[in-house]
Amino acid sequence: MHSATKPRDAGILHLATGTWTRAATETANLGPMVIYNNDALSPYYVGLDGGQTWIDNGRVPSTSSPSPVGTYDAYEVNGLSLAYCTSNSRFSFDLNLSFWNVHGGNCVDPTAAGTIGPDHLLTVSGMPGASGSGPHACWLLNLDLAGGTEFCLPADGNGSYAGFPDQDGFGFGFGFSDTSAGNAGPMLAGDPQNFPFGDGTDFQNPGATGTGLDTQDLLWLHDPNQLVMGCYFWDYPYPYASLYQRVHAAGCCASCGGPCGDQGVSCTSGSNSLGTVADLGYIGSCLVADNNFTLVASSVPDNMGLFIYSNGTMNIPLGDGRLCVNGSAGIVRLFPVVMASGNQAQLTLDLANPPAASGLITAGSTWYFQEWYRDPGFGSSGFNLTNGHEIFFM
Repeated sequence: MHSATKPRDAGILHLATGTWTRAATETANLGPMVIYNNDALSPYYVGLDGGQTWIDNGRVPSTSSPSPVGTYDAYEVNGLSLAYCTSNSRFSFDLNLSFWNVHGGNCVDPTAAGTIGPDHLLTVSGMPGASGSGPHACWLLNLDLAGGTEFCLPADGNGSYAGFPDQDGFGFGFGFSDTSAGNAGPMLAGDPQNFPFGDGTDFQNPGATGTGLDTQDLLWLHDPNQLVMGCYFWDYPYPYASLYQRVHAAGCCASCGGPCGDQGVSCTSGSNSLGTVADLGYIGSCLVADNNFTLVASSVPDNMGLFIYSNGTMNIPLGDGRLCVNGSAGIVRLFPVVMASGNQAQLTLDLANPPAASGLITAGSTWYFQEWYRDPGFGSSGFNLTNGHEIFFM
């Protein structure tokens, strides 16, 4: 264990492009959720030799968890915040990060006997080194995983709370490929007496400083040479043996059965000339990053129609049906007008280029959709609307 200087903000490294962002609003690129937070930073870091890995543990709550209760049972991790120190003056050494869905217990090696590799492994190149102005430099680093390196982290190990640390906690490994040109290692964090377990997440006191939920005052050092491998701690509060880390998520994993996508009818419209109430759905993906989202109106007359949406819902008479969408964004109209065929109409949205700035759809947001369509010769107004539908994006 070594004394650390106050870490400097290195900015956000976007892994998909290898580019950096250094701006006051940079953290807006991660999340919007914080699902794990161990940012009660200590003035110490723990050194590593090349190939060694410090392994920590923590827990992300599921919907079956006791307080704090999770939002989902699996989370799409799209960002990490880390802290480390180094006396390495080079700007090209690699950082190796590993995640195990299940850690397997307090201060154990999830790589035991070499049979259990990490479920998720990230190698990050070009890490900032020391400037030469002191014995070492310490950095706060944000990693943007969007664009191909995101991963799905099950909550409580397998999506369901069991009540046993060896089943509910995830494992986190931090290592460098090569530290031969200088000493380096992750910064320690955690202070449960002053910054409670679980604080600073979406589930408990968002924005507060916190100690990682269910992290232990123990670290395992994995050494491929087995010379110094074992369990380490330093008698808290000098200091708490856990690694600085924040885990950001876009929301529920696409495959986890969470609320991403169609949440159902937000309000019911009126019957049309086909003798039914027209409905609305979508095909493609509810992930904003995929930009592959197509609205589908069904049971509509083969006539002209216009898709509309907003960030709020309402329920008032309009034409021969009900208007179900309106909010602070206003009613956003999706041109062009489409002609239904086979009693179905479709329109693909370009989520990156909305028809109005107020209609920008972002991850973690809920929007309400409907189609207005002509239905001449039926009813008193000659037009109607589909049911309104609530759709959640991530």
